[in-house]
Amino acid sequence: MTFGEKIVDIRVRKLITRKELSRLSGLTTTTLCLFEKNKRLPTALSVAKIAKALNVDYDDLIQYLPKNNDWKEKQNGTSKFKWWKLS
Repeated sequence: MTFGEKIVDIRVRKLITRKELSRLSGLTTTTLCLFEKNKRLPTALSVAKIAKALNVDYDDLIQYLPKNNDWKEKQNGTSKFKWWKLS
């Protein structure tokens, strides 16, 4: 399961719309949509906001994030590695 799939899973089980999660987390619905579709990787702060809004543990969410260079981002028709590591 990916990070995006996990967010959708929790949100749907708790009967929370993306718009409501946006209001609760302070993140835009567009940003949440990108996270849920695994088109953008969240910052640690965004993960914390989502965890708080969904009333779940931060550590439970970060385990679904890719490790280092396991995530590719398509940009301008080419794949580029996006290096990401939680500090």
